[in-house]
Amino acid sequence: MINLNSMESDKIELMDQYFDSRVDVYDEIHQQTGISWGKQIRDIVSQYISSHKCKILDLGSGTGLELEEILKKSPESEIVCVDLSKEMLKKLEIKYRDYNIKTINQNFFDVELGNDEYDYVISVMALHHFFEKEKLLLYKRIFSSLKANGLFINSDYIIDDSNYELERFEQLKKIQKEYPGQLFHFDIPFTEERERKVIVESGFSTIDKVYENKKTKILINKK
Repeated sequence: MINLNSMESDKIELMDQYFDSRVDVYDEIHQQTGISWGKQIRDIVSQYISSHKCKILDLGSGTGLELEEILKKSPESEIVCVDLSKEMLKKLEIKYRDYNIKTINQNFFDVELGNDEYDYVISVMALHHFFEKEKLLLYKRIFSSLKANGLFINSDYIIDDSNYELERFEQLKKIQKEYPGQLFHFDIPFTEERERKVIVESGFSTIDKVYENKKTKILINKK
């Protein structure tokens, strides 16, 4: 039996429970600037959003930290936020109640993304929990959901150590074998090589790396 409280240096928890239990401290932690995945990456993401009214899909929105600068630029935009944590979405709804925002409390893989719906799909530090086959399926759906020349802006935990990548893959496989059908908060960061491979196979024509700091990178992927 795998001890869910001892693997790595932190507890291994169900995804929704992990974020629900941290909603009160989430904003403070993630708005720091002295960490590679802090406030600066959200500011950079906003730079690639048009000031004109547009439609945006935010996958793994949490409490909506990345929306603050986006809405300063484009307050009339329509934003659809998807997250597995009910508590995070409640906080987001309160913070942005005066804007055109729709929240969906659902798994990325279950929610309907549509076709040619969005000018932008953004995700900030949310997609490093899934295997290559899962990401490929999701990225293809993201590609289809974007309008012509739309952008998929992904800031995520991406590493250079392929041995560590494979080690984490094997650990998550063991967890899933022991607890089938459960979605855990367990990091399996890809190398940039693997991440780019999945993006290309999904159909995106260009990939630009616009930020890199330690293990955090921002990739801008154009349809």
